[in-house]
Amino acid sequence: MFATPMHCVAKHSTRTVLACAALLAGACTQGGVDNASAGADGSERSDSSHGGDGSDGSDGSDGSDGSDGSDSSVDSDGEEIDDCEDDIVVVGVTPMRRITRTEYNNTVRDLLGDETAPANAFLLDEKFGKFTNNSVAAITTLMFEKYQAAAIQLSTDAIARMDDLLPCDPIVVGEDACASTFIEVFGARAYRRPLEPDEAQGLFTVYDGAQVAPDGPDPFSGRIALVIEALLQSPGFLYRPALGDQTDGAGDDGDVVALTDYEVASRLSYMIWATMPDQSLFDAAAAGELSTRDEIAAEAARMMQDGKFVATVESFHNQWLRLDAISGVTKDAEIYPSFSEELREAMLRESQAFIKDVVIDGDSRLETLFTSNESFVNRELAELYGVPFTGASDEWVRVELPAEERAGMLTHVGVLATLATPNQSSPVMRGVMIRENILCQHLPPPPPGVSDSPPELGPDATTRERYEAHTQDPICASCHRLIDGIGFGFEHYDAVGRYRDVENGKPVDGSGEIEDAGSIDGEYDGAVELSRILGSSDEVRACVGELWMEYALGRPVVEDDKCSREAVYKDFVASDYQIRELITAVVGSDAFRYSGIEN
Repeated sequence: MFATPMHCVAKHSTRTVLACAALLAGACTQGGVDNASAGADGSERSDSSHGGDGSDGSDGSDGSDGSDGSDSSVDSDGEEIDDCEDDIVVVGVTPMRRITRTEYNNTVRDLLGDETAPANAFLLDEKFGKFTNNSVAAITTLMFEKYQAAAIQLSTDAIARMDDLLPCDPIVVGEDACASTFIEVFGARAYRRPLEPDEAQGLFTVYDGAQVAPDGPDPFSGRIALVIEALLQSPGFLYRPALGDQTDGAGDDGDVVALTDYEVASRLSYMIWATMPDQSLFDAAAAGELSTRDEIAAEAARMMQDGKFVATVESFHNQWLRLDAISGVTKDAEIYPSFSEELREAMLRESQAFIKDVVIDGDSRLETLFTSNESFVNRELAELYGVPFTGASDEWVRVELPAEERAGMLTHVGVLATLATPNQSSPVMRGVMIRENILCQHLPPPPPGVSDSPPELGPDATTRERYEAHTQDPICASCHRLIDGIGFGFEHYDAVGRYRDVENGKPVDGSGEIEDAGSIDGEYDGAVELSRILGSSDEVRACVGELWMEYALGRPVVEDDKCSREAVYKDFVASDYQIRELITAVVGSDAFRYSGIEN
């Protein structure tokens, strides 16, 4: 009988949270000790998973699957009860999603041939849970004004490219006939589906009633530009629905619908490419060839060979590892005088090159991401890593980092520098990230009034000695033993990720202990050993599988997705934990191909 480790993670997580919640009623302020959350801005708070919206990457509860970690599909021995039937579909509700800034830029590039990236002027995308591509994001009045301004500019600029956009010659077929054809063809691409008759008529009314200067360079192009402007401000362009045909439920009582082929095409394209479908996807949708797992898997395999897939892999890992915060990382110039914007950019580029090399060009195995000591460096990074560099001053080369010092992405300087304060390493920030992002466990927010300042620097103590007050104070110890026991494993790396054996004249102690994390509980010595433990952990594999589902669905994985989650994990196991095969399993899952209906 198949048993997913996610339930094990959920049970441990729930017990931990209940214990911490009771103890955190007291204050944890001894010696300026920070609380049990951490962030990348030096304030030592966690990311928006502790925000006031109540979102933590689950549905607001403490189980990794959106439940309380003790659902009825697990028997008293922890074995999975196989109650997932092939002919019954039960999945969570997927609300309409607004396209993100990246998706907007990519879509107008592919729709209009415009590469000005107008969405860079929009408000930053909200991050709910781990990712920004989330259905929770709403349109505010200010956002509407931004969309309107962008639509006006894009449609005006499109006049110069009208010959490329028009599917007909207005002189040959007549202006009104060509306008109707344009609305049908271009509108279907903008909405990512064929237009309804009333939609097409409404857009023709915009064209027909447009007031343009009769002495302009091309009045016909001006009227078409107004149609484009209207399309770019419409919900059909800005949102991605998951409504299905709503004519026949696929599950009990008609509470689940199969998505249309066009909706599946959009889900695939925005998941794998972060943009609108290409012509092959449109053709497959029109032919009704995006209904089965095999059909979707074939398209996914094709799409993952395209260069646009690289940006999606980067986006997922940047957000998962919190590398998206590296641009705002600062360091004390007196302690780290060589830290600069150029070094920050190099740190991000290194991790992205490594991840691409593993996931896209290499064996794609999750364990390789955690254990490989190969990477890519320029001269500045080589100096930081302490490895020889023989390339040109502006060249990037593949290197082997010291195996006793580095193992995989968690020991990259970019990850380590992001998870540190401006003037010292932070066991809390590093420990929280592993708990929440690598193990998918939810830690409670800090209690009000607790100091979140890191311990003061001093010439006589190591960082570990300063932070050990957490575990010495009984009020703090219950939660901080979970965090610091992992965070201390990274103490061989300072605030910019440089390896060290000595701090303030004392030997660095990088030993730690993992507690309440399932099968990986136990002692270890240093981040290299910890990375190897995590890379082969069923708990981590299950967490990564669930996070890719969340990224693909644009919403948390909930209890109704249980059978889809288990099916995805089975395929992940069968592939020897290859990320590309995991993605294929996710897009073929019921949760991706269907949507629940809110009652």
